[in-house]
Amino acid sequence: MTSRPDFLPLGSGFVALGDSFASGPGIPVLIDVERGRSDGNYPHLVAAELGLALTDATCRGASLEDMIDIPESAGVRGAPLPRQVDSLLPDTRLVTITAGGNDVGFVAALRTWSAVHAAERGQLPHGRGSLTSPPPEPVDRARVEESLRGVAPRLGDLVTAVRVHAPGARVVLVDYLTVLPPQGVEVPEAPLTPDEQEFLWHVAHTLEDVTATVAREHGALLVQASRASREHHAGSPEPWVEGFFPGLNVPPYHPDAAGHLAMSNLVVEALTATS
Repeated sequence: MTSRPDFLPLGSGFVALGDSFASGPGIPVLIDVERGRSDGNYPHLVAAELGLALTDATCRGASLEDMIDIPESAGVRGAPLPRQVDSLLPDTRLVTITAGGNDVGFVAALRTWSAVHAAERGQLPHGRGSLTSPPPEPVDRARVEESLRGVAPRLGDLVTAVRVHAPGARVVLVDYLTVLPPQGVEVPEAPLTPDEQEFLWHVAHTLEDVTATVAREHGALLVQASRASREHHAGSPEPWVEGFFPGLNVPPYHPDAAGHLAMSNLVVEALTATS
């Protein structure tokens, strides 16, 4: 076990907030089907490494609104789930956040374009009909751009809400693993057009910049999983995210087990370096 930072005594309260990039749907072992939450996700790995008492509030499909203001309805049976900030307590000492991607629809756009191109080439395997039946809605680029402009204030609102509920907590913003190969390199199995790839790189880089800005302006610790994973995109020899045709039960373009381990290591390193 790694030496714990001085501000995190053994058994300190740790709350993880976030969407499916944090909850780990499809990563063994899935412990909450409604929320798509795995005991192999990066929050669980951080808690085990540092000896912390984890409350995992992450949930697949969660937006910033779900985390701050309104009950989530992302469960597989559509039942409302508690907003994530309600998991915080006054004595919570550590909070990790991975959020904003669902607000701008990054993975949704990537899956839509991938499904369209795969269908055009007859590459969709049996059992993947949900990606094209009914046909996916066209990607509304103007709406994505508008959503990007709203992420910074809402992510800032989330950090502020964390500080209200848990004033003594260290807040860590963990941005998104790199999904796409470098511009000009085809996306494995379902290549995008250069224009589509350029647009999605723009969205990904904007999310990175927004997360870094919010961390700086709100005094949160930033973990740049995006930069650390540049050589571990979906088409790399050692990917940290799944491609378009992933393993059983893992959503396309989401972190695999290696990705969650990498994010855990990055968080632990950042905490120990700043203790």
